[in-house]
Amino acid sequence: MAEKEIKKEVDFATLNIYKKLTFARIKLQNAKCKKTGKNSFAGFDYFQLEDFIPTLNVIFSEIGLLGVFNISTESDIDHGQAKLIIYNTDNTNESIEFVTPTANANLKGCTPIQSLGGVHTYLKRYLYLNALEITEGDMLDSQTGSKNYKVEDKPNKSKPMSPYQKRIVTTQMEKKYQDYACQKYNIPDVSALTYDQAEYIINSLTKKGLLKDTIHEGESIDEERNYN
Repeated sequence: MAEKEIKKEVDFATLNIYKKLTFARIKLQNAKCKKTGKNSFAGFDYFQLEDFIPTLNVIFSEIGLLGVFNISTESDIDHGQAKLIIYNTDNTNESIEFVTPTANANLKGCTPIQSLGGVHTYLKRYLYLNALEITEGDMLDSQTGSKNYKVEDKPNKSKPMSPYQKRIVTTQMEKKYQDYACQKYNIPDVSALTYDQAEYIINSLTKKGLLKDTIHEGESIDEERNYN
């Protein structure tokens, strides 16, 4: 007598969030969602949120997961971070967080608020693709060999900081901003910042009024002129 194959039903409520997310990835993969986004310039198709979010909502509801997307501005220097936090609805103490830096986008023919909405949509899409391991073709690979793709012969190395920049980052920046710069650029000390890196950090802090005002403008212009 042949043995009957027994299909064991999974009690999702008893699973931890990692197992739940694994099941969600497999279920979404098996759903065979279709790409409807088209980039006519680069010649590739891509997933839009509406291609997989409705299916994913059903899967999350069945398994007991909830995705929450938000953008924070924890950093005084950068634009902030976009986060996708996935919660276990059967045990809300369990969650997995996916994070990416944000960036500004100036879209042609769009108002600032429309451009902002475009950034939010892109970041949300990107984080869900990452969290659910939805694969798409690599944009760099797809353009290699085309006339639009150019490889630099030499790495673009920035020159060292100017004496004026070094004086600012070592004497006018609070320690928390120095630590942040070191972490951002993976350097042991702020004195190792390049000219471009220091310029970015200084400009960002200056715009927000977060630098101690101890160097006069005329002095900075003279120092920069002599350095350049």
